[in-house]
Amino acid sequence: MLLKTSYKTFILLVPLLVGTQLWGKNCFSDKIQQDYNRLFKYATADELSPALRLADSLLTQVKEQGLEDCPTALKIRFQKAEVLEMEKDRTEEALDIYYDLVRDARRLKQWDILGETYVSISRTHEILKRPQDARRYLDFASELIEEHQLNKLREEFNTRSSSFHRMFGSLDTAKIYARKAIHFGRFYNNKSSIGGNMMMGILSEDSDSSIFYFQETVKGFLEEDGYQGAIYQKLNIVRQYLSKGDFAKAEENLADAESFMGFMEEGGIGYYSAQESFFETKSKLFRVQGMTDSAYIYLTKSLDAKNRAYSQANQEAINQKETAFAIERERAKLELEKERAVSLRRWLMLTGAFLVSLCFVAFLLERSRRHVKKQNNLIALQNEKLNKSNRYQTVLLEEINHRVKNNLQLVMSILALKGLKQENEETKNLLEEISNKVYSIALIHEKLYQTSDFDVILVKDYMTELLNYYAGIQKANFPFQYQFNCDDIELNLETVLPLGIICSELVSNSLKYARIPEKPLILDISIKQQDEKYSFRYQDNGPGYPDNPVKKSSKGIGELLIQSMVRQLNAESRKFDDNGAGFELKFIEKQTAKL
Repeated sequence: MLLKTSYKTFILLVPLLVGTQLWGKNCFSDKIQQDYNRLFKYATADELSPALRLADSLLTQVKEQGLEDCPTALKIRFQKAEVLEMEKDRTEEALDIYYDLVRDARRLKQWDILGETYVSISRTHEILKRPQDARRYLDFASELIEEHQLNKLREEFNTRSSSFHRMFGSLDTAKIYARKAIHFGRFYNNKSSIGGNMMMGILSEDSDSSIFYFQETVKGFLEEDGYQGAIYQKLNIVRQYLSKGDFAKAEENLADAESFMGFMEEGGIGYYSAQESFFETKSKLFRVQGMTDSAYIYLTKSLDAKNRAYSQANQEAINQKETAFAIERERAKLELEKERAVSLRRWLMLTGAFLVSLCFVAFLLERSRRHVKKQNNLIALQNEKLNKSNRYQTVLLEEINHRVKNNLQLVMSILALKGLKQENEETKNLLEEISNKVYSIALIHEKLYQTSDFDVILVKDYMTELLNYYAGIQKANFPFQYQFNCDDIELNLETVLPLGIICSELVSNSLKYARIPEKPLILDISIKQQDEKYSFRYQDNGPGYPDNPVKKSSKGIGELLIQSMVRQLNAESRKFDDNGAGFELKFIEKQTAKL
């Protein structure tokens, strides 16, 4: 229960802790900037009602001074939406603010704020269990980050992607994004990645790994003076040590959590919530040690802290209603005074020249409005043309891939017919090998056509279908078996094409040279990701490579083809004998230009 609570709360607070470092200079007085910093502290300490009151007060000042387009004004609105996310049943209000922010940030070209807002909208849809909407805004954020090189947003984007895949996708993919978040946090922000380390702590299967990443998360919170977050992560570490039965380490980390509470301001909801979790965990420690009386005492303290937090929340709600009533009353008075002032000004209109000037201003405004409307219509027309062009290009790319696949299949059919007419067995085999290599290329275009994704190919599906093809074309008395182990990897066309040709050539060699009488041929193939690099390993259970020096020095067309593909990948390769012929390739994804 503790793990889930802290995860939800602090995934919301991670952007609060890092977001203020992303945005540019403010255009307000020092007083308003100090109030904004106080708003930030309220939010990170779970003091939601004071945070909302202060945010509304600041936004009122912004409107009165006509500074709605100031970057700091956008930040205040963003902070208010973040706080509303943590308020019960106010998530949709937060979304309304985010959507308005998207429009204004794009208009003002505040790309950092726009990217941060996209990520927050994705998180909100994730909380509301709307995976398609959450994924769409993650894609928007990714495009914006690449287009404007918003490198400081990469850490938070990958944290959110990790959380998304944990909820709706693959846990392995979630780990990949969490590791990226940690990397970008260190590389671009020069600090520990709170979100990335916390996600790795949640996703790790073993206690030692979880403890390590939770400890890194504690360091990150302490760098930001986020003592409440540090407390929750320390309590997660205590739970891990309890599961291992290491009571001494559990007590040591519990003492650290207690020391962090000394830095928190007493009396707020956040303080009592942290106190509740601390006492509950301490009660559990005594309970698993068989100290029932002590466990009961701290369980009672936990319930008392919970009641204090509830009471404080109710009191803040009452204060908020009273404040809203007072504000509304003052607003009514202000409106009345405004009406009186208007009446007085009307009596002071002395000459018709003022009316003439007023008409002239109205004329200018109308002309400006018409010009703006004309520009908007022109922009709408241009957008429609761009959309039509994009749709046409998408259909065209699909058709190209489909036709390329069909043409390559036609080439395979011609090679097959030629092979049937050949009496020379060596020529037949050569035509069959060429046909198989053409198939490995055709299969790539078939995958591109099926998925309508022209950038990447899922390597696991592609390789499996390629191996099944070889298994299907074997004669009944010459079967083979294969074992294929592959991570969830997506690579671009320029990388998969050489890799498929290499695999096709290796399989062909094994089918020709690796068969041993009375022993089934088995191929063992794996593709793994290691940070930014990938490894491809292939091995059969045949007699291995020939020992004849003459044969070893001669290079056939197949080996030359393999070496050519290795050079295309700028990869490292080696052959080895280990109860059969083996081949290992280490490579990185080829860099291609963005369309």
